[in-house]
Amino acid sequence: MKLKSYSNKGDHLYRNYIMKSKKKKSFISKLPYMAIRFFYLFIIIFLIVLGISYFFKTNSIFKVKNIKIVVANEKTSIDSNILRSFKGKNLNSLTYKDISEYYDNKNSEYGLRNIQRQLPSTLKVVLYRRLPIFLVNKEWVINNDLSVYHYTEKCVNYIPIKAEICDIKSIFDIPGLPTIHKNILKNRDIVKSMSFEGQNIYIRLKNRKLIVISAGQSLPSLKDAFKSDYKVLDFRFNNAIYVKK
Repeated sequence: MKLKSYSNKGDHLYRNYIMKSKKKKSFISKLPYMAIRFFYLFIIIFLIVLGISYFFKTNSIFKVKNIKIVVANEKTSIDSNILRSFKGKNLNSLTYKDISEYYDNKNSEYGLRNIQRQLPSTLKVVLYRRLPIFLVNKEWVINNDLSVYHYTEKCVNYIPIKAEICDIKSIFDIPGLPTIHKNILKNRDIVKSMSFEGQNIYIRLKNRKLIVISAGQSLPSLKDAFKSDYKVLDFRFNNAIYVKK
């Protein structure tokens, strides 16, 4: 009786162990099959994505045929011939960097805001004036900061320009500004902002120095002014320089 009882107990323990072993083995045996299925699925998705990407980047229907150049916040269009070298290139392979580097080397009046791809073959280039001019309430106004903003009347600090609308075609039509503007662009690393008050131009440097010059005078050396010991340099007078610590 004791042997039988022991035997039954042992048999029960043995059968329980076998059942657990079978369950464990059956789950593990499915893992390679599941892994293979996921692997094949990944390969299929990867090939589909690769094929679609290759189609968009190589297909001839996406070659650039038309280029539109517009100025943000203005009803101004610019001759697209400056970017004619991009015609025939694949629209989807062009990047912001490609256009910006090329355009910055060709024209200092404008900067690149963004590019827009209009499938299948049109490239739209959106520029901004580095010192923007806007038409607000039927008056021309100019942004008096070198920073670039998305234009709204509330966020942009602007002042009116006293000039006939027909005479203002670009920033270079403002008397005394063209030479100053070009020099400002060359010294953007030390210039914080430039503003117009009456007939005077105020240039604020990044070290908190201020330069005041007349609208008709040429711009002094900004790098020399940056190293100066004076806080304010006033060049409004032709015969003398008034400085203030």
